[in-house]
Amino acid sequence: MKDSIRIAGEPALGSFLAWLREHLHEPLTLGGLAGHLHLSERSLGRKFRHATGMAVFDWINRERVASAKVLLETTEHRISEIAAMVGFGSAETLRRHFERQVGTTAGSYRTTFRAALTPG
Repeated sequence: MKDSIRIAGEPALGSFLAWLREHLHEPLTLGGLAGHLHLSERSLGRKFRHATGMAVFDWINRERVASAKVLLETTEHRISEIAAMVGFGSAETLRRHFERQVGTTAGSYRTTFRAALTPG
């Protein structure tokens, strides 16, 4: 990923990506994100894809799943709690994105990870 690409006066895309990571748990809209950067939605989408190779919400969902994986590995929170913590509106939304990206369910991921950490 090219974090050094500039978007509309921002020092670098990296600062916007860092801001996004800090706000993943919040409800995000394309309009709100574009407004944050003083861009139109279309310009944001085009520049973001050019810089990252991904659509804005594909990138956001990937980051949310990565955050969910860490929480599944390191906490006992229920999947519905983790879904809220990482910004998915429901456990079902987390499950759908998680399975699509990771290839297994969140529950199976947690079980497998925990089994790998448990001394035999």
